[in-house]
Amino acid sequence: MEYEKSYTGLLIWFAAFTVVTTLIGHFPVDEALKGLIFGNAVFIFIVIFTWMVHRNGRIYWYPGITCEQSAEAGYEKRHEYAKKHFQCAGIFAILYFGYSFIAFFAGIPSRISLVVFCIGYLAVLVRMKRMKL
Repeated sequence: MEYEKSYTGLLIWFAAFTVVTTLIGHFPVDEALKGLIFGNAVFIFIVIFTWMVHRNGRIYWYPGITCEQSAEAGYEKRHEYAKKHFQCAGIFAILYFGYSFIAFFAGIPSRISLVVFCIGYLAVLVRMKRMKL
């Protein structure tokens, strides 16, 4: 079976991400809670994205990987590379969810939660960027 280039799944994921995160902005809840819901939604969508890449082996959806490099790597290397990304995203999503739960009940200011979200998100991106095929 030939390795085919396709962005259909990525476009569907992006459309769903856009719709869900936009709808969160219209939730009739406290702004701090809305921010925590938004942060969790973003991390959930990152996990979904990395799961999709792992499931279908389309690692060229990641920046810096071409479809040709992906095809040359072979099935096993592609899936191992994608699995590392999926695990990294999953760990950070679980950690942020735990933080959100604590932040909500402890009354931690939304500015602090925003900083925690940004640091976590950047950490995920840096960690993923350092992974080699």
